[in-house]
Amino acid sequence: MRIRLNGIIAALIAACASAQTIPSDYVIDTVRTPLADGMRLDLPTEHMGNRTLAEMGYVDVTAAPFDADPSGKTDATKALQYAIEYACTNHMACFFPSGTYLVSDTLTCTAPMYRRQNGKTTGSARNAPNILLGSRAGKGRAVIKLAASSPRFGDPEKPAYVVYFWTRSLEGLDREYKPSGNISMSQIFVGIDIVIGENNPGAVGIRHRAAQGSSIQDITVDATHGLKGLEAGAGSGGSHHRITVIGGDIGADYTEAQPAPTVSGFRFIGQRKHAIVYSGMETLCLVGCSMQSSGHGPLIVGKALNKSAAEGLITAVDCVLSFDSADNTTAVDTERSIYLKNVYVKNAARIAVSQASSIPGKSGWMHVKELALAVDTEAHGKKYVTAPVIDGTTQERIVDTADGTPPDDIVSRHYWKDSPTWEHPDAVNMKKLGAVGDGKTDDTAVIQKAVEGHEILFFPRGVYRITRTITLRPRTKLIGVSEQHSIIAATMDSPYFSDTHNTKPLIATADTSDADTHIAFIGTYSPEELTGAFDLLWRSGGTSVVRSYHGHHRPWNGYGYSGKPIAGDEYIGAYLVITGHGGGKWFNWYAEGHGMVWGREEQDQRFRQVLISNAASPSFYQFNPEGSESAARVEIVGSKAVNIYGLKSEGNHSVLWAHDTGSVHLFGYGGNGTALSGSSIFRFENVDTIIVANAMPRPAKAGQKLLGNSVTQDPSTWQLIIDRYNGNDGGTKPLERPVVYRRVKL
Repeated sequence: MRIRLNGIIAALIAACASAQTIPSDYVIDTVRTPLADGMRLDLPTEHMGNRTLAEMGYVDVTAAPFDADPSGKTDATKALQYAIEYACTNHMACFFPSGTYLVSDTLTCTAPMYRRQNGKTTGSARNAPNILLGSRAGKGRAVIKLAASSPRFGDPEKPAYVVYFWTRSLEGLDREYKPSGNISMSQIFVGIDIVIGENNPGAVGIRHRAAQGSSIQDITVDATHGLKGLEAGAGSGGSHHRITVIGGDIGADYTEAQPAPTVSGFRFIGQRKHAIVYSGMETLCLVGCSMQSSGHGPLIVGKALNKSAAEGLITAVDCVLSFDSADNTTAVDTERSIYLKNVYVKNAARIAVSQASSIPGKSGWMHVKELALAVDTEAHGKKYVTAPVIDGTTQERIVDTADGTPPDDIVSRHYWKDSPTWEHPDAVNMKKLGAVGDGKTDDTAVIQKAVEGHEILFFPRGVYRITRTITLRPRTKLIGVSEQHSIIAATMDSPYFSDTHNTKPLIATADTSDADTHIAFIGTYSPEELTGAFDLLWRSGGTSVVRSYHGHHRPWNGYGYSGKPIAGDEYIGAYLVITGHGGGKWFNWYAEGHGMVWGREEQDQRFRQVLISNAASPSFYQFNPEGSESAARVEIVGSKAVNIYGLKSEGNHSVLWAHDTGSVHLFGYGGNGTALSGSSIFRFENVDTIIVANAMPRPAKAGQKLLGNSVTQDPSTWQLIIDRYNGNDGGTKPLERPVVYRRVKL
């Protein structure tokens, strides 16, 4: 059932130099207020059966006019599809109360196209993503169950999806547009389990190939009677976390994935063939995952289906790989380089098999302290050398194993501490406390007073204008509907945020080592022209969590309009500053802003998207700084330890500059980044301990246009890593892409 609403317009423009037109029901209308190219807030809710949830920004799938049956007795496919489309096109989230929802066909979550202020139609209305959320009120999980013997799910050669997230590209003929994972942004599926009923051998639980901000989180897929649990991966600032897959031929088929995908907290149980198969772009980072099989494996398969030099690389950290018996079993089988760090393997006859190596295992437990197997590759006439480099010495491979059983917390140490939702009994609704959220009214005083008096603050759908920094307490929890639906915003007439040389954060946390601060499913916004504001001053440690948060930066008048700052003529600060006791866990952090006055071609080289200065130990689970043209997108200085599990970037300039600091550990890198001649992608100066594992920028011919002003460079002229320590010059040579570069304090 397709919904045609007042907000859907007829957009008759040429797509990609062809004469075809985009169908009107594919495009949502331009949003002009309260934030240009943001979300609409003026949509009526009178006809909604659950007005309370509707006013909070949620579509209740069980209420009128959708009336999906939560008892699992009648087919809810059409009702759920109606609710999903309605929520998306109306800038709302789709909420599943506890219960079982029986379906017999695919639930399609298609991101619409969007017409911006300048009249251009883009391939993804990221301001109107599909957001599907399940109840966490303690009455049981929300479950989508595929009915037994559903007609479209009977052929394993023609897989069909129970839930399918996708976005149309601007390429295609007539109404058949090709799916494009790189513009499927901010689309999330959280807290809804999927069960595949009997006799559905071609069924896949969910497909979600996606990029910035997109994620699957906190679900279980029972694929016992199906083909696969998941298909396609999220990278480039999107990632999937805390998923259990039971059964199926394959737990997660990542044959396709966006660059440098991150998988954390997965549990694979009883797959008939493989836990995970990967042949996506650049490096997959598996962190805090467990895999258990009664078969022979391999549990992890790395393939290079397209024979690309940067395809199918795998890094695994703090994982458990277990077989019931050691009869002809293989834990990892890969065609590309693989790096294992602190991985426990049980009953594997072979720990790993690559093109040139086979590493034997044994019956019982083994502790793989470190394993690095290199596979050299070629692209565009260049040979890339992948041998490990340890303390400046090139080695053929690394195999460091011992007896040992896994600690109890090896997986859970990478979990986030669960963030509460609006259903928590102590959560306060900010609109009930007096916040307006219309993007016009100044809500600063109401929000700050709420912080002082309450721990859990829920922000219903809205734009909450502030004119001064909101300062949090150590246990404050800011919770929203999503990063696109609940936005705390500075506006152009904010004198407090106008001083370029004394920038102020929209939100500042308490400087506490044992904090339990949460920011989840919420966004901040500052106009590109407002150069005295930055997103977040983070000083919380302990069990603090930042999860599916995004700092928005776009022109005040919308895309395509040039402007000038209200004070100063440069942006010399950072979007995110982590300092003091700042640490915690960060899930799906990304930035795409260029950090410059809109319309300028040059940028102040002092700008950073992220500055980690004299901080504690933040850990990032998918980290995506890209778009800026300054000397470094991320600067780390004077900090104890920084861990990055999956990093993706684009462009010419250095991604990361770390100096005079403790340890920096980076597990997995990808994207089409290339350094300028004589420079590097990663620059280290007086860093005590370094690990850079499987960092493989996508090879490209010189002279190709990249993001912004960047152009691909000849890889023979730049280095992946520059490492200067105590007066010694180290790092990698041009065309070296070591499976691991490791150096400890000398």
